[in-house]
Amino acid sequence: LDPVAANRIHPNDNRKINQYLSLYARSGLLPSKLLQGKAMENWVEQRVDCMVDAGLLSEVYTSINQMRTILEGYNRLSESGNLRIFLEFSFLKVRIAKKMI
Repeated sequence: LDPVAANRIHPNDNRKINQYLSLYARSGLLPSKLLQGKAMENWVEQRVDCMVDAGLLSEVYTSINQMRTILEGYNRLSESGNLRIFLEFSFLKVRIAKKMI
């Protein structure tokens, strides 16, 4: 279908092959033509717009807030002097769990 694009990917890379076929099916353009110059810029813009419309920013904000909560918890443990105790307990739980497997 597209020898130029085919030379860019490994024959066993099913994910990339499916991605290229999907690009062709959606755009009607060969991936090697689509992935160059202005066409590539337009495709990237459309892809980013789709990701944002599908909730990308919300997902990023949620991840940042979860990380912030985790770090705040570690900071409180560290300030109270209990971080070392917490980490020792956590590693002990992991060792016990591994022995039970």
